[in-house]
Amino acid sequence: MRKFYGILLAMIVLWSMGLMAGCSLNGGSSDKAEEEQAPPEIVIAGGEKGTSYSNYAAAVYSEMNEVLEDVKFRTESNGNLIMGLMKVNNKTADITLTQGDLLYYAANQMYYFSDKPLENLRAITSCYWVGLQFITRKDFAGDSPAALAGKRILVGEEGSVAAVSAQTILLAYGVNEENAELVFKDTEDAAEALQQEEVDAVFCMGAAPITSFMKLAITDGIRILPVEGEAAEALKEQCPYYLDYTIPAGSYEGQEEDVTTLGVKTVLVVNKEVDEELVYVMTRVLFENKDAITEANAKGAELHPQKASEGVTIPFHGGALQYLNEIGVPIVE
Repeated sequence: MRKFYGILLAMIVLWSMGLMAGCSLNGGSSDKAEEEQAPPEIVIAGGEKGTSYSNYAAAVYSEMNEVLEDVKFRTESNGNLIMGLMKVNNKTADITLTQGDLLYYAANQMYYFSDKPLENLRAITSCYWVGLQFITRKDFAGDSPAALAGKRILVGEEGSVAAVSAQTILLAYGVNEENAELVFKDTEDAAEALQQEEVDAVFCMGAAPITSFMKLAITDGIRILPVEGEAAEALKEQCPYYLDYTIPAGSYEGQEEDVTTLGVKTVLVVNKEVDEELVYVMTRVLFENKDAITEANAKGAELHPQKASEGVTIPFHGGALQYLNEIGVPIVE
């Protein structure tokens, strides 16, 4: 299999050097051109170190780097997901891992991208789930976000992606800053704030279970409020990046039933000008080496070609489309 990747990448390199006909573009010897030609380089817009995004991305890029020996992968830290999209759009980076909601904002000139839409982004595939979770103490009397009216809700730092999502969902259930106290604060110490009754609920974005709340579930007990019904359906219609997401029973200590909420998918994104054949090979490596990626990061198990378009609201790159069509997974755009 690696021999196949090597042959295909060699063809890409040769094509870029003008050597498929056996000569260099300037009429010199092919050996000299080959010596001077650098291998293809992919610049990665890496997120903040230590986050679930950067850890997953590291597993993906590490596998690509190991298999695609003729491609140079170089990571440049960008600090956050928003800057990562801007760098890829501006071609100061080639690839990044982001969220479906951010992609929608970028394409539609919303929030952080109000100056102009980012039109140079193309999708390779959706990757893993990010669940949207309203977490309360065990004794909270309510069964939906609507019950949070009149309560103190920690939603994340003001202007953050989490805060935007929290406010969007709460508004759909009739909860806003006029009838509730929204606490704009980093969620790093959110579990302690909930335990100490400094707030009545916390909004978090992440795959269940969220580590910081697992201990609280054991010591004090917690509840996850369902996000479902007519309000949730209206949200999915209004915000196509929101999808149904189930938190399986037993994800947290004492959680005896599945909880239905909403989620977004992480998406691997490239600049539209990245070579089509190179993106084809990268997409192929991604799916055909899923087991190795999963061994490095458990979220790799959520990679499925059949679900490549889940939560994706921008066009796919031609190289990714070529691979997906080849394996019988046509993408309708």
